[in-house]
This record gives sequence, structure tokens and C-alpha cells, in this order.
Amino acid sequence: MISRKQQLNDVHSTQRVLNNVVYRIQHYREDNDFFTHEKTLLLHIVSGIIGQTALAMEMECLADHDDGKEQAPPEKHEFINNEAYLLFKGHHVIFCSHGLSLITIQNYLNNFLHSEKMDNSFEFVNITNIDKLQLINRNGIKSFNFSASMYKMTQDEVNSITKNRSQISAVINGFTQKVKEAFSKELTEEEQKILQELQVNVSVRLIGNTRASIEAQKFVKKEAEEMLVDDELSPQVILVTGNGEAVKSSDIQLHKTITIQKLKNSNSLQHEDAWTSLSNYFEELKSQKFTEI
Repeated sequence: MISRKQQLNDVHSTQRVLNNVVYRIQHYREDNDFFTHEKTLLLHIVSGIIGQTALAMEMECLADHDDGKEQAPPEKHEFINNEAYLLFKGHHVIFCSHGLSLITIQNYLNNFLHSEKMDNSFEFVNITNIDKLQLINRNGIKSFNFSASMYKMTQDEVNSITKNRSQISAVINGFTQKVKEAFSKELTEEEQKILQELQVNVSVRLIGNTRASIEAQKFVKKEAEEMLVDDELSPQVILVTGNGEAVKSSDIQLHKTITIQKLKNSNSLQHEDAWTSLSNYFEELKSQKFTEI
């Protein structure tokens, strides 16, 4: 990744258009450890929908309604919709989302690398909390539940290049695509309201728990584990172990909530502040020996 970026002369060279959404590396920095000479790569990736405009409201409107004023971006510009911040060190990756999902970033970076006929495609894999994983392995999984807003699922900017790890998540994403096809690309207010009132719930459970066949137990365990690391789905999957203990996916996946300063008066964030938080979190994980897994 580092060698590929060094071959590029400007930001424009990193741009890729996937499904009418443009992605690019907005900021980039490479750090070298003075003592170990270990390299750290820091990226700020942004996306914007080609041709999208913004609607402004009149502050002193005296009419009974305000349809707003459509504002286009400056010439040769697009509005930035979503962002992500990443830290690469060795085979470790720390990811922070500000609208862009990890699977979307994975697809963009693979496309970016392959543009020069490089065959070293990669896939991000979540690291799990060992204690929670041992609990699941010890007691087995009796059931798992997945819940998500239909509106959120249909608005994700996911460009599904990678194959779904989970058979159930593949079915869910297939269903989501059908729903998206039934509505306008630019949702009307009524269509948005309909989708916001729809909730997708999936529940898979063993009948008989420990008396269920070994094959059924293996299937439930495998599907639940794959859904935990499937970034095309809502991050909240709830597992119920064989002894009735509920474990949330947020309890299993290593994560931390951080606060990043805004960039002036925009809806963007300060990338340097984000990178500092990612670096600090990596040091926390390193001190807890999670980086040795």
C-alpha cells in the first residue's frame, strides 16, 4: 500500500468512481518509528456523489412554506458526503468511520491497487475480544438476532464486490437490493418515511438447543460468527449462548468511541485529530497485547 501511494503524484490519481460515487485519498501521511524503523501509514478517504446538490433554507422566509434553494458545488468540485480515517501498521489496521463503512473502503482500496495490475487483493478481518469468544466456544450458540432500519440498509454506499461471508447475510442483502429497486434513486419524502417505518428483524435459533443435531449447531455457530464480521450488516448482532447469556457484537469486536474536532464550520472532521486518536488507540491495544494475536 505504501509503495503504491508513493507512485502517485496527486490526489486526483487516487480517485475511483464506483456506482456514481467518487472515492479518493484526501490526505496521506507516512510515519517512521525512530527506534524500530517501523512504518505507519495514515489515510483520510472521502466520498461524494457525482452531480449532487445541496438545499439551502431561507433564514427570513415570511411565506407559509420554503422549498429551499438548490446550491451546486463550485465548478470542478463535488460535495464531500462521507469520510473514513485509517491507520496501517504491519498487518494491523485501525479504522474510524464518519459515514463510510469498512467494506466500502476495502472495495475502494482493492480497486485502487488493482488499477496497476497488482494481484495482492486483501480483505479486512475484525479482531475479536478473546474472553467473549472463549465464552461462546465454551457454551455454544443457541440463537442469534439481527435488527436494522430498512432506511439505513438501503442508504448504505456499499459497493458489494466481495462475496458475503454469511449465507444469511447474503439473503438479507439480496432482499435489500430488491427494496432499493422498488424505490426512486432520489427518495421522495413519502418514500423516505415509508422506509424509516420499516424494521428488518432476523432471528435464527436451534430447536432443542443441546439436543439439536451437530450439523445444525455448527451451522448456527458459523453463521453467527460470520455475521459478526460482515460489515455490510448492522453492527448490532445479539448472540444467545447455550446457557442463556446474551452477547452483543459490540461486546465481541474490539472498538472504542472517540471524539474528533470539527473542521472549522463544515460537517467534516480534522483528519490530524482523527489520526492522533487512532494512534493512541493502537498503543492501547498494543499495551493490552491485542496486537500480538
